[in-house]
Amino acid sequence: MENATIDVKGTKRVHVSCPHDCPDGCSMSVTVDQKSGKAVRVEGDKTHPVTQGFLCGKVNSYLEYVYNDRRVLYPHRRIGPKGPGAEWERITWDEALNEIASRLKSIIDIDGAEAVLPFSYSGTMGMTGFLGMGQRFFNRMGACRLERTICTAAGAAAEQYTFGRVGDANIENLPKMDVILLWGTNIVSTGVHAMPFLEQARKNGAQIIAIDPRVTRTTEFADWHLAPKPGTDAALALGMMKLIVDKGLHDEDFLNKNTVGWDQFVDERLHEYSLKKVALITGLEESDILRLADLYASTKNSFIRCNWGIQRHENGGAMMRAIKLLPTVTGATGGDGGVCVSTGGELRVFNEDRFFRSELLKGRNPRVFNMIQLGDALNKADPKVKALFVWNADPANCVPDTKAARQGLSRSDLFTVVHDTFYTDSALYADILLPADTALERMDILAGYGAYYYGLSMPAIEKVGESLDNSEMFRRLAEKMGYTEDCFSQTDEEMIEEIIDPEFNPLFEGVTLDLLKQQGWAKG
Repeated sequence: MENATIDVKGTKRVHVSCPHDCPDGCSMSVTVDQKSGKAVRVEGDKTHPVTQGFLCGKVNSYLEYVYNDRRVLYPHRRIGPKGPGAEWERITWDEALNEIASRLKSIIDIDGAEAVLPFSYSGTMGMTGFLGMGQRFFNRMGACRLERTICTAAGAAAEQYTFGRVGDANIENLPKMDVILLWGTNIVSTGVHAMPFLEQARKNGAQIIAIDPRVTRTTEFADWHLAPKPGTDAALALGMMKLIVDKGLHDEDFLNKNTVGWDQFVDERLHEYSLKKVALITGLEESDILRLADLYASTKNSFIRCNWGIQRHENGGAMMRAIKLLPTVTGATGGDGGVCVSTGGELRVFNEDRFFRSELLKGRNPRVFNMIQLGDALNKADPKVKALFVWNADPANCVPDTKAARQGLSRSDLFTVVHDTFYTDSALYADILLPADTALERMDILAGYGAYYYGLSMPAIEKVGESLDNSEMFRRLAEKMGYTEDCFSQTDEEMIEEIIDPEFNPLFEGVTLDLLKQQGWAKG
C-alpha cells in the first residue's frame, strides 16, 4: 500500500482521514498488525497542522466501532414485520442485488422512475462516498431528487446571497486576531482542534466573547459571555452595525469599493435598530451591546465562528446573513478574519455536474422532495413513492417528524433498501439490508470546513465481513440494472483524480494524488 509506513515490530501505519461531518477534518494514523491484518491503534497525525497528533473522544475509540459485535456483516432479507423486532435471513450479495434490481425494474415499469426515492446524507463525508456513484446511479435511473437541507442549507444560502460564494475563515488565523466572537457554537465540545489556536490567541492578547443563550463549556472558557434570547441574533448583529455606523467606526472605503446597496441598507434598515429596541428584543443590557459593538469595531483583526444552531430557527438564513455582514461593515472581510461558518466550505466545491454525470438525466426533470419532509413524501405524495433507497443516513431518527417518517417506513407496499454499518432504526424497516464498511476499509478524499486541508483515506484493513463501500455497492447494482455507461466502472482513484481539478476550484492547485498518498493530507 503506497501510503503505508512499515515498522520493525511487525506493524504498518496507514493514513486515514476522519469520515465524520466535523469542521476539523482530521488526519489519522492507523497502526495495523501485519500478521493478523487487524487495526490495533488509531492516533492523530502528528504532522497535520490542525490535528496536531490528537483526536476527539469519538474517534479515539473508532476501533470499537470498526470491530463492534453489532455490525451488519452480510446482506439480509427481512422475513417478518417491519420495525422494532424485525427478523432477518442471511443472503448472498448476488441474491440481494438481483432482488433489488428486479424490484426496482418492476416499480419503474409500472409506476415510473419517479416512484423511487433515494435518501442519504453525511454518514461519511468522503467526497466520492457522500454521493458520487450513488448520484450517478439515480441520475441514470431518473429517480426522484432529494433536497439535502437538514444541516446547513440556510447558512449556505445566506453565504451565497451575501458574498456570491460559499467560503470560510481559517481557524489557523485565530492567533492573529484581537477579537474573537464564538457565536452560537460550543466549540470546546464540538471543535476541539480549534482550541490550541484559541488558546494561542488568548496568550497573544485576544478577547474571546461567547454569544449563546445557554451556559456551555465554551461560555465558561470565554472571557465574556452574552446570553441573548434564542432567535434574536439578527437583531443583535443589526444593532451592533447601527452603533458602529453611528460612531463612524465602519470602513466606508471598503464598503464603497466592495458592496452593492450599502447606502440603501443604512437608510432603510439600520435606523430601525436603536440601542433601546435591540436591548428589548435580545434581553441584553444596553451597556453590554454598546461594549460589544465598540470592541468588535476596534480592530479589523476580528473573527466570528458560528455553527449550526442559529440556522435552525425560523428565519435562520436571515440571522446568518446579518452576522455575516458584521466583518464587511468593519472591513475585516478583506483580511485574515471574517466569519467562519460551518456550512460545508469552499474546499468541497468541485464540478458536481460533471462528477455526478448530470447528462444521464437526458433532459428529464424528476420531482424533488425535501429530506426534512420525508414523512410527507412517504405518506402523502401523489403519485406514491414505491421504493426508498437509504445509505449514509438513518432517516427514522434524523428527520424532524420521526413519527410521520416511521409511519411511512412501515408501509407494506414500500420497498426499502438500507445500506448501513449497523442495525439502525431505519434498517429495521428495510426489505433488504446491505452491510456498509467503515473509514478504515475504503479509499476516499475528504475536506474539513474549519481549516484548509484535504485528506486522503486509504484502506488500512480488509473489508470486515462482506461489507462494501458506497461506491462499490452502486457499481455492482448498476451492473445488475443493466447500466453500462463507463462512469459506473470508474475506480476510486479515477474518481478522486476527477474531483481534484484546479481549473474548477483553484484550492486544488498543487493537490495531487501522489502528494496525498505520500503524507495523507495536502493544504488547499
